[in-house]
Amino acid sequence: MLYNYKEIDNIIENLDLDYDTAKMLLDDFMEQWKEFKVNLNKALSELNYEEIQSIAHSIKGVAGSLQLNNIYLICKDLEQLARDKNNVETSTYTEYINNLILLIES
Repeated sequence: MLYNYKEIDNIIENLDLDYDTAKMLLDDFMEQWKEFKVNLNKALSELNYEEIQSIAHSIKGVAGSLQLNNIYLICKDLEQLARDKNNVETSTYTEYINNLILLIES
């Protein structure tokens, strides 16, 4: 998979990794994202706040580890909304995360 060079460069620089390792980690994240997305959409449709919080926390952790700061911040907000059982346009967060993933892939 091809990625935005800026994202790969950030991972390489911030985590002091070579290109192949950074790409492997980003590939792993993208694979995990497919499952996260399905589970998050299900939890959002059911307003299962505990599950939303858990999934957002997991994505946040992976994104934070990879220095994907925009995804990290969105998931941090989503996790807090779920913790507060706040149904304020949470589906918008899923769309926004999808758009960020597309930016990484471009």
